[in-house]
Amino acid sequence: MLPEHALTALGFLHTHGIKVPEEASVICRTSDLFLDFFIPTMAHYAIDCVKFGRSAAALAVDVVRHGPGRWRSVKLMPAFVAGQTLARKAL
Repeated sequence: MLPEHALTALGFLHTHGIKVPEEASVICRTSDLFLDFFIPTMAHYAIDCVKFGRSAAALAVDVVRHGPGRWRSVKLMPAFVAGQTLARKAL
């Protein structure tokens, strides 16, 4: 879910009497600055901007050195940040 969708889901669950994280977990697929100010803290995936930038720069340098015909893939996996919206049973 996007951050605004995750907050909407939390509100929906709350209005229907479903307790988070006791009865349901909510995990946001991306990070946003305003999530740091939300209570309960949102479980989410965060991208390390420095690592992402270095990997992108390495790919760009590779194209400059070897030309555009060479294919190379790089996995950029975000880090999972367990927040208070994640049920303990899910860990």
